[in-house]
Amino acid sequence: MTTTLAHRQASILKWGNSQGVRLTADMLRQAQLQVADPVHIFHEKGRIVIEAVKPKVSLSQLLAQMPDEGGIDLVDYGPSVGRELP
Repeated sequence: MTTTLAHRQASILKWGNSQGVRLTADMLRQAQLQVADPVHIFHEKGRIVIEAVKPKVSLSQLLAQMPDEGGIDLVDYGPSVGRELP
């Protein structure tokens, strides 16, 4: 099921020395974003694009999620057909 984000007209507002656009809570929810989430903002072909920053996961973080010894079921792929190690 594909969800189409609602389009909405907005104005660029001034906040101190910066400018910004307010995003509704519904738009953030549909984009699966929350307040304080890191985002990339860039311009492309006359558009301003906001994309969620995908977290970089290190090998040590992935290994930390692995179950302890015995938590992984071994799969029998049948007899060796080449020079596989036992």
